[in-house]
Amino acid sequence: MSRKGYIGIIAILVLGLAPWALAQNKTGNTGNFTLTAPAEVASVVLPAGNYEVKHVISPAGHFMEFARIIEWNLGFEGSPTYYDRTVVAVVNCTIKGENIAHVL
Repeated sequence: MSRKGYIGIIAILVLGLAPWALAQNKTGNTGNFTLTAPAEVASVVLPAGNYEVKHVISPAGHFMEFARIIEWNLGFEGSPTYYDRTVVAVVNCTIKGENIAHVL
């Protein structure tokens, strides 16, 4: 097989595996939870309510972003429900066992 053939096969393998590799990245994942009483996260007190937490990576490191989710509507039957998302805390976090440098 020629050199171009080998390069072509390698390129196909790399492009074929790229989506799988990206799917393994757990950063940017979000989760939702409800607090029934105020809770302290790092040095911030979160009041009771619905929250979304998101893992964020920036050049400065890893952070957990806590956003309060408020659901409201106009009160009329058939009116749409709206959601307000307000970031209330951004907390620095360390990933256990991480020993790589982030280049963004």
